Parts: sequence; C-alpha cells; structure tokens
Amino acid sequence: FRIAAALVVLLAAGSAFFFTGSPRSGVSEENTVVAAADVGQPDVTFSAGDAVRRRLELPDGSQVWVSRNGTIGYPENFADNRVVYLDGEAYFSVVKQDGKPFTVNGKDISVKVLGTEFRMKSMREGVASEVALASGAVEVKTVNETFRMVPSQRVAYDSQADEMVVDRVDVGQVAPWHGVDLVFEDAPLGEVFRRVSAYYGVTVSVDDRLARDRTITVRINEDEPLEEVLFIIQNTIRTFHFRIDGDSVLITAR
Repeated sequence: FRIAAALVVLLAAGSAFFFTGSPRSGVSEENTVVAAADVGQPDVTFSAGDAVRRRLELPDGSQVWVSRNGTIGYPENFADNRVVYLDGEAYFSVVKQDGKPFTVNGKDISVKVLGTEFRMKSMREGVASEVALASGAVEVKTVNETFRMVPSQRVAYDSQADEMVVDRVDVGQVAPWHGVDLVFEDAPLGEVFRRVSAYYGVTVSVDDRLARDRTITVRINEDEPLEEVLFIIQNTIRTFHFRIDGDSVLITAR
C-alpha cells in the first residue's frame, strides 16, 4: 500500500474526502492513539509467520484472519474494554457485546467498533495505515482526527504527513483473501504451482515434464503455510522433490 497511489486514484475519481492534520469543527484535539510498543508486552502474541493468513479466535469469540508476517497482541481475558494490537494486516469479524467496545490499536491509528467486519493494515515500520469497512460502523482515530466510517468506505492515513483520505470500495473486495481455500480438480501440475506462486507471493520453478504431464485433485486449507502445502501436493502425487530458498521454490522430478 502506498499513500501516493491512493491519492492519485482519489483525485481522479473526484468524490473523495481529504483531511489534513488540523482538527475539523467539533473534533477533539485530545485523541489518544496507543501503539502496542507503548504499553509493554500483551499477554498473548499471535503471528501468521510465513503463512498467507492464519485464523485466530479471540477470548470473546471474535475471529481474526491475520495476513503473512502480521502479529496480533491481546490479553488472555478481556475486561470491560476489548483491546488488541496489530502490526501488519488483518481482517476482523467482531462479536457484538453491549457495553464492551472493541478497539484495534496500530502504530498511528486506532479503530473502535461494537460489532462489525473490517480489514485493517498498520505496520510499525511504515507510515501508511488503512482501514476498509465491510459491515457495521467503526470510528477511526488518529492523533488529530476522528472519522466515523460506514460500509464500503476505506480510510488511508499517512502519519508522516498527518493526512487522512477517505474513498469508497466494493464490499466484496474488502476481504478478498478471507475464507478462500485453494481447490484443484484434475488440474495440470504447472497450473497448480502457478496458483501457489501467486497465492504465497513466491517464485516457483518447475521441471517442464512435471508441469506438462501430471495432474492433481486436491483441496488446500487457506491457513496452511507454504511448506505444508508443498508436502500435501508431494504426498498426493509422489513424483517430485522441492526446496524452499527464501522467496523461491525449486520443484524437481524424482
């Protein structure tokens, strides 16, 4: 995600809202955004690691799908205020509990909800954060701004420039990677590895004979890490070896 690219799209559309760091009328200047790094270690830290995404159930029953290398910090048990900390990108499906708001704190942005589904991206090492709302309503807070979102809206915030941009998105695109398994039916092995390459963001090199001559029928769970996916395919057809080297995978015939 790059804030500059978002600004170009928004200006071309001509229907975006643009905010600078100066508070608008009726907006408090006393907003407090608490990053995970400022409050010590949470009770539990959950990381997606090298998996494309991993699902997490929080103590209140809310579901979180954490994207690759993303991390969620949360308490073992929620008190009156349900607060979690995000470093990375995740999709949240929040259980509504009257009187117990749910807050996600990122590096420079905070999202407060009662019961909803939304995607959020906020990374410690970056300056750009993003929230996209699928259903319900949320309040997005930065140091100088509070904005109440409605479904199909996306908020992008650049902490370095202290600028917030709001545009509209297709609800169906808010979580395109949430709840999607990899399914193959009598598919050529070359096609399978092309899908795996795109899904996991790696480069896969395959022996030409394997790619052309072998087919496979298999269903792979969305939460499986890359190495486990390769083991599943390998155990299904038993005709290749694989080696993972960083972001590259080499597939060779046995």
